[in-house]
Amino acid sequence: MTRSYKRGLPIPAWAIIVAVALGNLIVGAILYAVMYRCILSKHASSQNSYTPAMTIDEP
Repeated sequence: MTRSYKRGLPIPAWAIIVAVALGNLIVGAILYAVMYRCILSKHASSQNSYTPAMTIDEP
């Protein structure tokens, strides 16, 4: 009879955690760069888009 036992992962768990963390940092840096170029680097308009609501002043 031949038995097959479950083997562990070929790389240790800490290496997977480090790879995932580095991947998250790289993806985050890429997203930040894209958003910086698209949103943050544009000049804000001098006209505000917010106008306060009209209030009724009762005497």
